Amino acid sequence: MNKLTDETGKTQEGLSDGPPLRVETQARLEEILESHRKRILSEGKEGEPADLQGVDLRGVDLSGADLRRVNFRGSDLRSGRLRGADLEEANCWKANLQSADLQEANLRNAILMQVFLRQANLRRANLNGAHLQMADLSGADLEGATLVETHLEGANLEEAGLRGANLQEARLQLANLTRASGLTREQIESAVTDENTRLPAGL
Repeated sequence: MNKLTDETGKTQEGLSDGPPLRVETQARLEEILESHRKRILSEGKEGEPADLQGVDLRGVDLSGADLRRVNFRGSDLRSGRLRGADLEEANCWKANLQSADLQEANLRNAILMQVFLRQANLRRANLNGAHLQMADLSGADLEGATLVETHLEGANLEEAGLRGANLQEARLQLANLTRASGLTREQIESAVTDENTRLPAGL
């Protein structure tokens, strides 16, 4: 977690088009997530829900972490290591996950609207029922991912890798899949598309 600072509460410049992001020390982040874990395990009887909205978490290592229902809204997780993490029902609205490693992560029913996932590794990730409306997944690797009933309306999947991805009932209205690789006619026919869905040449 080399991107975290030494003083809790200190702020720094975040994304150029937004307000400064909050930062947390590594110790404070671990404290927040431990309290959240207790809340999950006790079904709300102990601990506090993790609120990591608007936090600079660039390069953070949360591999395998229990992040169910954590609030990451508007946070910067560029190049974050989240392989195998459980992000079920997490709120990542407008978060920046560019180049993040989310291989085999559980993102079932997560809120990922308008999220930046450019060049992200989502191999074999579970995105069933996730909300990815207007998300930027350009160049993302979704090989073997499951996207059953996933909301991808208006999403940008240009040059994304979709070999073996399960798109059963995925909502692809207005989505851009131009130059997506590994995409088959069978995958397209299993999804929900409309006349505004942009497909690779030949499909």
